[in-house]
Formats: sequence, C-alpha cells, structure tokens
Amino acid sequence: MREAADAGRRSSRGGCRGTGSACSFVLAGSLALGSVAPARAQPPEPETVAPGAELQRWRAKRRSLQIAAGLSGGFMAATFVTGASLLLWLVWPRHSDCYECGGDAFGESITTMVMLPVAGALAIPTGVFGARLRRHERERPSARLRLLPGGLQIQF
Repeated sequence: MREAADAGRRSSRGGCRGTGSACSFVLAGSLALGSVAPARAQPPEPETVAPGAELQRWRAKRRSLQIAAGLSGGFMAATFVTGASLLLWLVWPRHSDCYECGGDAFGESITTMVMLPVAGALAIPTGVFGARLRRHERERPSARLRLLPGGLQIQF
C-alpha cells in the first residue's frame, strides 16, 4: 500500500515512473476514497417569461394558423369552383354551327375529373388547420391570479 501511495506522489510530480498498474490503482483508489467530489446537479432555474412574451407567441401562432387555414381554404374553393364551372360547361346545351368541331369537350372533361377530386382532397388540410386554429383559440393566455406574501398578484 505504501508503494502505491509513493507512486501516486510521483505521478502528481510529473508522471508515473513505476508500472502502469500502480498508477491506475492510485487513480482508482483516490476515486474510491471520495477525494474527487462528484459534480452536483443544479436544479433548473424557473423559466422567467416576460409578461407580454407569452401573448406575443400565442398571437404569432394564431396568425400562422389563420394564414394556413385561409390558403388551404382558398385553394379548395378555387379548385371546386373551377371544376364545378367546367362540369356545368360540359352539360350546358351548346348550339353551334360548327360541324367540324364534333362537340368534343375532351379538355373540359379531363380538367373536371382532376379538379373536383383535388378540391375534395384539399378539404382535409382545410379541416385540420381549422380545427387546430379553433383549439388554439381556446388556449388563449389569460390573466393569472396568485397569492403572494404581500397580497395578490395579477399577471397578464
């Protein structure tokens, strides 16, 4: 044991001159004896939020949800109106003197077959963003009332 202590003193003066096992023994022994204090975990500090910061974050999130719901609803409405108007154009009776035209409305029918299902598919994100916006509106931050040693505190 005395050799290990001497080796430990030698290692602190500039390197271990003995065998490698003596150096590792001294290091392991010093850790086992508690000479190295373990790092203590610091409790997390409470998050301090500026009074208006929470409301500003809430308003920014609401604005982004409004934009997303509006854009997806607008695209849905535009594709539905386009598809429905082309469908009406297909079934509307046309009197034409053009005998070479043949009454072919191939482009309108293909466009109608594409636009109406796309409008139905765009109803999904419109509904999702609308539901998220409605839920977000219900979670609006409000004033908090706290009982403190000096009295009541109202935090907005």
